[in-house]
Amino acid sequence: MKLYLDTNVFLSATESTDPFHKIALQLFESLEEQKNTATTSVETFQEIVYVAKRLKKLSLGIELCRQLLHLIPDPLAIDQPVLDEFLSLVAKFSRLDTRDCLHLAVCIECKIPYLITEDVDLRKSDIPNLKIISIKQALEI
Repeated sequence: MKLYLDTNVFLSATESTDPFHKIALQLFESLEEQKNTATTSVETFQEIVYVAKRLKKLSLGIELCRQLLHLIPDPLAIDQPVLDEFLSLVAKFSRLDTRDCLHLAVCIECKIPYLITEDVDLRKSDIPNLKIISIKQALEI
């Protein structure tokens, strides 16, 4: 099964004080066992670097992205169809962060059935053919 991982899954796995740290590590262990396959988009890399830079840990963010490229060597691109879908989603879901709409658009256009996130607002989104679930729920599929 193909799983799209939101940025917060990667950040949770790297920060030992994060409340989802242990379960995020379990998800990555299950991915190593090839129970499911993971993907994400180039937007996730940008978000990781942005957060790291904001926290004055830029070199750590860059290193995390380099490691992430070993797990996901071909992150999904943001192309014209994704941008068109993104703009539609931003108009439809004005309550959502625009970055979340970009993740949704990638999932929709690339026909990825699961988006894994700990963002409660994002999980409330009702998108046909896309299940937006928690890390714990991902471990159960």
